[in-house]
Amino acid sequence: MNFLTKAVAAAALSLAPFSAVAAVLDFDSLTSSATPITTYSEDGFEFDVSFTSAGGAVGAAIFDSTCIGSAACGGDLDLKPLAQGDNGVEGNLLILQEANRKVADDDVSAGTITLTLTSGPAFRFIGASVIDDTTFTFFDQLAGELSASLLGSISIGPEGNLAGGTGQITFAQPSRIIGIGDSIVLGYGGSGGIDSLQLAAVPVPAALPLMLAGLGGLGLVARRRKTRAS
Repeated sequence: MNFLTKAVAAAALSLAPFSAVAAVLDFDSLTSSATPITTYSEDGFEFDVSFTSAGGAVGAAIFDSTCIGSAACGGDLDLKPLAQGDNGVEGNLLILQEANRKVADDDVSAGTITLTLTSGPAFRFIGASVIDDTTFTFFDQLAGELSASLLGSISIGPEGNLAGGTGQITFAQPSRIIGIGDSIVLGYGGSGGIDSLQLAAVPVPAALPLMLAGLGGLGLVARRRKTRAS
């Protein structure tokens, strides 16, 4: 092992990670519409959006939980929290859109929405907030994998006729690192909305800049020695 390789190894052992910086994707960058979305971007992240359905859904769509009145809310008053901010639920929700509806309205059949990262920093998926009386399941799926890996699930009971039950989940173990081409998969047991997704930044070694600077200096010294020797 030469001197430079030893220096690299020693520096690598001394690396200490920065604290992960949380990001929250809450879909509030989008406008409520019955038109399915195929892409989604917010806070420096960009995703392709796809879906599956057990029947009846036409795609992923955005529902505004601040809507007022049954008509404006598509009859889905159970997609409104008892109070905005209840269990972290407020503003826009990601839903499976029911067919033949002119306003955003969640489908009652089970299905999934998949967000595939196309641009932005790598992250770990760590939790979510949800609304309505169903079971939500959450997965990660790396590029090239044929199936997704379960991260966790949460079941929500009804709040009442004029409001939906709300809840939050933090996974016992965060997802694997999600990079370009990798996906998070959101499972809907039936009617319901996902209010936000909590992400954690991939830790960056705190000593990495110092290590790189040191290696640059070592490389310069090595070149000078080689030049003198020749």
